[in-house]
Amino acid sequence: MDAHTQNIMSADEMSFEDLVAASAEGEPEVLYELGRRYLAGEGTTKSTAKGRKFLTQSAEAGYVKAMEALAESYSSDKKEGWAVYFEYWSRRAIEGGSLTAAEKFADYYYLGDGNSNKRAALLYLESAKRKGDDCEREVSILTRMLESNWLEPGWKFYGDILQLLADNGNRDAKHMIRREEVPEPTEDYDLDVFLSEGAPLPETEAEEAKPARRTWGRQMGKRSITSILYDMGIEFTKSSNGIIKTKKGKEIEEDIKKLIKKGYKFKYSYKSDKWTCVDKHE
Repeated sequence: MDAHTQNIMSADEMSFEDLVAASAEGEPEVLYELGRRYLAGEGTTKSTAKGRKFLTQSAEAGYVKAMEALAESYSSDKKEGWAVYFEYWSRRAIEGGSLTAAEKFADYYYLGDGNSNKRAALLYLESAKRKGDDCEREVSILTRMLESNWLEPGWKFYGDILQLLADNGNRDAKHMIRREEVPEPTEDYDLDVFLSEGAPLPETEAEEAKPARRTWGRQMGKRSITSILYDMGIEFTKSSNGIIKTKKGKEIEEDIKKLIKKGYKFKYSYKSDKWTCVDKHE
């Protein structure tokens, strides 16, 4: 393929061999697509190290999709030190305008390994702002956080959350705003401060290891059940006293049985068609 043909063809339409040849020019979209195919093993032998190498080159050139892909890659394998890379590239992607990164980073703090209500609430608020009218999920989660007293009135963005909930029909939020029950913030923490946080990336990354087997099953008991359910793609709600309730019932019975065999005490309700258990890490 000649250079002119490469220039008019989008990267996702190019063969793997043409991507390799074109990558020398340093085009971010080409580097991203090459990295993505290495990660997926499309047209070549799967290589996490090579995939991340090209994705990093693309991300460092400002390509937001590469930042998202890097964050997802580290979040998926969860090898030692993964959180530093996940957090770094998620922050960079949010700075670049990524809605996907804002959503997944919020889930990381609320449902996953981050364990920070403040950062989760801030990012759900940011995700809602970027979505506009289509922010039902964020409103639902922030409503649960408000009802569980997980939102701190001293947060700088607390009033913005109340306004978002009020605009979406939350009566408690409407009453609080109407009665002027929104206190002055006691800490100067906002998205800019959040994005400035986080450790820098290590100078070198460890050499690629042998492909890892799926690990969530072998790690049960060592991780929060909320993190495990999130990895398995099982939607759930969690009350302030640690009671977890799945959003589906019989449809996920096989997955729940796997957890029960590992010692998690799920109970099924025929009335509500839901599974419940208590988070051991509460």
